Amino acid sequence: MKNKNLKIFFSLSLIFAIFIAVYVIKNIFSKEENSALQEINIKGEDYFKENDFEKAISCWEKVLEANPQNLEIYQKIGVAYVRNNQIVEAIDIYEKGLKLDDKNSDLYYALAFSQFLRNDYFSSLKNLDKALYFNEHYPEAHYLKGLIYEKKGLDNLAYKEFVAEINMNPSCVSAWRKIKNLADPQAGTPENLVSRE
Repeated sequence: MKNKNLKIFFSLSLIFAIFIAVYVIKNIFSKEENSALQEINIKGEDYFKENDFEKAISCWEKVLEANPQNLEIYQKIGVAYVRNNQIVEAIDIYEKGLKLDDKNSDLYYALAFSQFLRNDYFSSLKNLDKALYFNEHYPEAHYLKGLIYEKKGLDNLAYKEFVAEINMNPSCVSAWRKIKNLADPQAGTPENLVSRE
């Protein structure tokens, strides 16, 4: 009986030791891999700062391949696509990111901005509303909605969105300028603004 218990103890000890060894080795490789990925990410940021967007995208795609759950990388790739005037690709990468986290207000805003650049105002407004649903204190979303309403000739709605931007971000000179332009004497008081359509 004593030998049987001793064998069980040694067997369990051996299994535990193997488990610990595998865990330690795995963590060592994970740290090395993470360090390498961080270097690639930083290299991508350097390329981005140098306006070499294709190389930045290439770096970040490697990071994304190793860590497809990293939403920050989706945003970085999307911004690089926008800066490189590859709007369709930006829209695609933002939509992929939203499949992983459909409550991410930053991705909704970035998607809406890209759609705005393609003059797809309907989709842009829809995604801005989602961004604001998940983060009601998103001043840039209000500003972009204001720009869309202004382009559509809906001055009342544009004015309200620019005011919402100012209420959250009082230092936004662009929004102050828009409010001033919409409230000029020829347009009447802000409460009486009407659509230009």
